[in-house]
Amino acid sequence: LEIMTILILLIRIVVLDGNDNAPEFTQSVYKVSVKEDVPVDSVVLRVTASDRDEGINAQIKYSFLKISERFDKKFKLDSETGDIQVTAKLDFEELAFYELDIQARDEGGLSAHCKVLIEIADVNNHIPETTVTSSFSPVAEDSLLGTVIAILNVRDRDSGENGEVTCSIIPESLPFKLERSFDNFYTVVTDRALDREQVSEYNITVIATDRGIPALSSNKTFFVEVLDKNDNRPVFDQKHYTAYIPENSTPGVSVFRMKANDVDWKENARVSYSIIEGDRSEVPLSSYISINSETGALYALRSFDYEQFREIRFQVQAQDGGSPPLSSNVSVTLFILDQNDNSPHILHPSFPTDGSTGVELAPRSSEPGYLVTKVVAVDADSGQNAWLSYQLLKATEPGLFSVGLHSGEIRTAKQAELLLEKPLDREKQRYHHLVLTAVDGGDPVRTGTTQVRVNITDANDNPPVFTEEIYKVSLRENLPKGSLVLQVKATDTDEGLNAEIMYFFSNIPDNARKLFSLDPRTGEITVTGPLNFEEVKFYQANVEAKDGGDLTAHSKVQIQILDENDNAPVIDFTIISNPVPEDSAPGTVLALLNVRDRDSGKNGEVTCGVEGNVPVILTFSSNNSYKLVTENILDRETISDYSITITATDKGSPPLTTQKTILQFSVCRASTVLAGIL
Repeated sequence: LEIMTILILLIRIVVLDGNDNAPEFTQSVYKVSVKEDVPVDSVVLRVTASDRDEGINAQIKYSFLKISERFDKKFKLDSETGDIQVTAKLDFEELAFYELDIQARDEGGLSAHCKVLIEIADVNNHIPETTVTSSFSPVAEDSLLGTVIAILNVRDRDSGENGEVTCSIIPESLPFKLERSFDNFYTVVTDRALDREQVSEYNITVIATDRGIPALSSNKTFFVEVLDKNDNRPVFDQKHYTAYIPENSTPGVSVFRMKANDVDWKENARVSYSIIEGDRSEVPLSSYISINSETGALYALRSFDYEQFREIRFQVQAQDGGSPPLSSNVSVTLFILDQNDNSPHILHPSFPTDGSTGVELAPRSSEPGYLVTKVVAVDADSGQNAWLSYQLLKATEPGLFSVGLHSGEIRTAKQAELLLEKPLDREKQRYHHLVLTAVDGGDPVRTGTTQVRVNITDANDNPPVFTEEIYKVSLRENLPKGSLVLQVKATDTDEGLNAEIMYFFSNIPDNARKLFSLDPRTGEITVTGPLNFEEVKFYQANVEAKDGGDLTAHSKVQIQILDENDNAPVIDFTIISNPVPEDSAPGTVLALLNVRDRDSGKNGEVTCGVEGNVPVILTFSSNNSYKLVTENILDRETISDYSITITATDKGSPPLTTQKTILQFSVCRASTVLAGIL
């Protein structure tokens, strides 16, 4: 027999990878939007490719494909992760879109490609820029409405709403407005009539603001000068001029000077004067008077004869140097004064030309015989015609004043003294009205009359008077500093400085001086420190009112402090038994308590209690004292230690409460206590 042998072999065949799969991107085109202010080194996008091979054939490297140097400075591609990072600051205004070609290559040399599209989003990072391209200054003040003052160019490098700009002029009160011409050009034009005499130059500020969020703005200021136009006539400082010159005056004497002003500028404001001939046909006006064309001074060219004519009426013209010139006229009356046959002329008190009376002052405290004033009169005549006497024709209160008949030779020639006959009282009569006349010694008699108003000046004869003898007020404690307590008020029937009242504390305790302040002018008393009812319940101070003449009055101020519930109860205790035997009888005293509250009334009334479920109670002892005693028999095997909390609450509104754990005590066996005692 032949024996057959069979051999079985197991063969393991390992299939080695061949690089037959190229990498594959997850997307053929990647798109991303990035704000232009993204920080450098930020990752904006990650491209991802996979390779179905394995091992080294599946290891992928990423790289830019055909990237320009300009793009290469802006982005960096991580060859391992595929992260695209920003390497330089992006600028939407420089370039708003980037297209990158990226290659994924495995180690076997197979590759794939994709595109990355990066859109740069605009950020409002540019302020508007305003340029004055043309300026037309100076501008005539008579320019028509809509006259162009300046041309502006406004631009913003941002886009969209970030680059949309609105413009305005500040301040809005200026007589100009902005008009948009085309694209980004604006014109500044006149919106109202200009007047150089009111405003001769302007600083115009244009604000340009974009519509970004947040909005950015810029200012541009430029200067505009207003050019004068001869649009104002000279104006005399009086509507009518009246002048006097005595007859027989020396030729060439200056009579008076008139003045005209022109609010225009330079030559337009230069004024020259000339006389306009009247209708006198006998003798030319130019033979009597002349005027200085530059100063407006009027001169007499010859002596005048009062008996020939008593006045001259003419007009003077003021003309400016504008082109064409403007002018205005004024009427002038020149009175010729006679040297003879004149009525007495009272110099003092002078007779006002506005129709009022001369004013003299007499002190309130004047005694009978006091010299109030002196009447001074002159008469251009001579001899007996110039002898003057004085009479009081009319008085508000007859008999109060008298006037001397003849002049006071010891004083000044031709003076009369006005004397008091009885005391004055300003509070009853503030002034007196007198009519005085001066009579000459001529035939027929001539007189001069004047009116005198005698104002009675105040004397400090009335002290201040308080509205109250005692001011009372109640204040709650803890009132804030600066709070008004009350206002003391005094009046004085005098006037002026004598009626000006100042207030002072005349007698005030030191503790009150730190808490209250008195305004010397208004009399207001205010709180300057903390008020505490528990320290002081009542304050009293004396207040003095002093007028400008040092007369005084006094009053009292009484301040009652009202309690507030601002103090919580205070618990003090003394421990009597600790530890306590468990067989202690009910009522055993564990501690003595004293509870007090610094407030008063209901705010100081306190109720006490024991918190929690403990075998002790409080019993009232006397005043504010309590005893803490056991309520039941204690059992140490049940509870060996107790913590007792006492609550004290006052009856204020709102109430204040204090809690205090007064005792941590232990229950011990009776034998332990006995052993300790033995």
